Amino acid sequence: MGRWLIGAAFWLGPVVSAALADPITLPPPDGASETASEVLRSDTYALPIAAFGGDLPATETVSGEVLRAAWRVDGSGGATFASVLDIYRKNLRAAGYQRLLDCERRACGGFDFRIEADLIPPPEMRMDVAHFGQLTMGRKHPSGFVSILASEVLGDVFVQVVTVRPQARTVTLPVEPLDAPLEEQQAPVPNEDEEVQRSLPRRAAARPLIDRLLEFGHVAVGGLIFETGGSALTWQSGEALDEMAEMLSANQDLRVAIVGHSDNVGSLDGNITLSRRRADAVRTALIERGVEPDRLEARGVGYLAPIRSNAKEEGRALNRRVELVLR
Repeated sequence: MGRWLIGAAFWLGPVVSAALADPITLPPPDGASETASEVLRSDTYALPIAAFGGDLPATETVSGEVLRAAWRVDGSGGATFASVLDIYRKNLRAAGYQRLLDCERRACGGFDFRIEADLIPPPEMRMDVAHFGQLTMGRKHPSGFVSILASEVLGDVFVQVVTVRPQARTVTLPVEPLDAPLEEQQAPVPNEDEEVQRSLPRRAAARPLIDRLLEFGHVAVGGLIFETGGSALTWQSGEALDEMAEMLSANQDLRVAIVGHSDNVGSLDGNITLSRRRADAVRTALIERGVEPDRLEARGVGYLAPIRSNAKEEGRALNRRVELVLR
């Protein structure tokens, strides 16, 4: 199996020369080949930090030593844009990086992202707006940023990695941000391939899960992803489940109901059944993580408790959620 290098993702503090620390190595799928690479000792880069075309600024300009590289991964081995991003996500988190942006497809801005983002042009880098994800991560000590775009095009995965080593502390980004995907930071966008349970906009609900639960008596949990039309949790739900389990383990007096909610597409009985099964799946996952079964109960209410109008897809997406309710 080959190995990729993330150029200057990890630096060992200020040095007199422009030398970089040893780059981190990541195990990619077989068949990765480099298509582009350049190092600019003094340059700027529009770092993606929010969805393009939304209410928040989509980028923050950072300056310093900028390294750009692109790869093409043979998709015959089963590589997807999501699996490639997951490799980077795990390795960067282990090195102390935190996520500033973690989104897929329309949640990144779709065509707005394709038009406005700073991308290496084809044929070295290609992008399909229906099959791509963006990951932006940063850390404060030693400071640095990594921007990764992965997209599936004609059966292969194209990957662009941009790393920035700031020359001076001029960046005002919150490099100790909420370590959460974009889907938890803003109103969610429907996804063609999966039903995504999302929280209220994360920037408006930035306090810890336990604080919001105790104050309001209930809280929507972001980051829970189920198979389309089904109740099985996908692997992407792991972080949200871990967060809930850690909260419950640290607060042994808490007892909660896990309540599944749906939009109004379909019959009430069908939606109640599906939302209950999803709540059951979350309960089972928490028990597997060590939470005592008698502290958890699962309920499904279908579309009987919306938080937005079901007249538009944006509202229906928000109504598809899982909440924790104090008992």
